[in-house]
Amino acid sequence: IIFTSFFYPNYFVSHIFKNIFFIKTIGFFGFLLFGWVTLVLVIKQSKNEIYLTVDDFGILDNSNLVKTGLIEWKDIVEIKKDNLMSSKLILINVNNPEKYIEKAENKYQVFLIKSNIRMYCTPITISTSLLDCSLEKLANILKEEFERHNTTDRI
Repeated sequence: IIFTSFFYPNYFVSHIFKNIFFIKTIGFFGFLLFGWVTLVLVIKQSKNEIYLTVDDFGILDNSNLVKTGLIEWKDIVEIKKDNLMSSKLILINVNNPEKYIEKAENKYQVFLIKSNIRMYCTPITISTSLLDCSLEKLANILKEEFERHNTTDRI
């Protein structure tokens, strides 16, 4: 729809949006945004890299644009799953979100982390869209490992 608003702006003229230049501008920027996201996803999908690792130290997350890195078991408070429209996400609540904001490599990643905090009340989300694993299976694996390491740490 956004793409077609650039080439066929008259189709989108209404009593709210009357300015054809405005409609074309929205279409152009929408095309750039979705084109960039598609390009990033295609590049990430074509690379043969490991996006998520679960071990005794924690969860190593490189599955999205934030690239959180190592999320230590001792930092994790809760792991839950969320289905927001078509996005299937694992939400990882941590006891020190500032640590993960400081780990961000650039301002864009800081923006994404803060957006996650506003939308999901946690800085860390893991999407299963690039992973070869279902949301339920990944959530179960992460919860089992979290419980195992929390029990071990308390003994």
